[in-house]
Amino acid sequence: MKYVSGLDGLRALACFLVIVLHYGYFSAGWVGVQLFFVLSGFLITRILLENKPLPLGQYLKSFYLRRALRIFPLYFGVLVVALLVDHLCRLSSGQQAAQWATLFTYTFNWYILDPHHTVLLTGWGHFWSLAVEEQFYLVWPFLLYAIPRARMQTAMLAVIVGAFLLRLVIAIVTPILAQHYGMDHVQTPYILTYYSTFTQVDAFAIGGLVATGFFDRVLVTTKHLVWALMGVVVMGGTIGVFAWTRGYLSLAQCWQGVGVVGQPDLYWFYVYGFTALNLFFALLILAAKQGTLPFFSHPWLTRVGIISYGIYVFHNPLLLILRHYMPVDCWTPAGFALFLGYCLLLYLISLGSYNLFERYFLLLKDKLAPYDNTTTPASLTASTSVPYTGLAEGAPV
Repeated sequence: MKYVSGLDGLRALACFLVIVLHYGYFSAGWVGVQLFFVLSGFLITRILLENKPLPLGQYLKSFYLRRALRIFPLYFGVLVVALLVDHLCRLSSGQQAAQWATLFTYTFNWYILDPHHTVLLTGWGHFWSLAVEEQFYLVWPFLLYAIPRARMQTAMLAVIVGAFLLRLVIAIVTPILAQHYGMDHVQTPYILTYYSTFTQVDAFAIGGLVATGFFDRVLVTTKHLVWALMGVVVMGGTIGVFAWTRGYLSLAQCWQGVGVVGQPDLYWFYVYGFTALNLFFALLILAAKQGTLPFFSHPWLTRVGIISYGIYVFHNPLLLILRHYMPVDCWTPAGFALFLGYCLLLYLISLGSYNLFERYFLLLKDKLAPYDNTTTPASLTASTSVPYTGLAEGAPV
């Protein structure tokens, strides 16, 4: 499979957005998760389509074994260590303690969906997106294998429209039902819209459309990307002005970006906001494929992209520890200095994790579940300069 270095650059961008969100610098950094979802949809779909000619058993074995070797060692290794520390130090109890089971079973997002679960494990809230990714992996391979190639794009378009309509129904109906049953009529639809796998699935489907060649006739130039970004910014600006005039957000928050996440009153903007963002990120992926954005192929960005999984897994727990011992305002000089040190330490920890731990499992992928290149078009069998990373298969964040 051809290695596209620009995709690693996009992973680095997604990681940076999530990091500055959680540190407190950019409230709109949540869009980094959307970028990860669209990227995964593109990369996973490309892999599955190339292996579709294989017998079903070999097709599934190859995919799931390679995914397990990429995802499980670090994920469960970190959780086991964290659980031991939690137990020895008695950090959580009651409702928080019960959440460990959902983390180990990739169902944490469904736990959050229950509006009665208001107290979450500190430091692990970002794992909801890993749960969504894993649930996507459980279903998508079977759908792509069962659907004929001639109808695949139509099926993906149906998924996109279906997710949009589901968000619309939630935005309209859920507040009414929540009020009727005595639940929070604002928080409930916000949670259902953002954390549900079904309301996020169009991000993967739009990425999948890019993999099928649906947009290949579109030559993405820098001008196209600027206009598309301006469209998203104008939409976000409109939302921000509305939110400010209604008192939902302060002017400072609007300047940082439309911090819709954490502002449950604005849940209904997700209805079309997700679609707009996902389409914009699809254009970015297409531009990376076409080489329109050489900046994202810069060696420094690709190095960060290669270890992006570790960065995503470690960034919240590390931030929790640093802020516990060094509680400073992020907008002060000391807070900015801490941010720089935090980023450097996060990079070093993730780099060490990749080279000393993850890499050895990645090397097993081609031994235990090699791809059959006889089923792959010659144009896609170019060698990669990073043969053991598994980056062609995406990053589960």
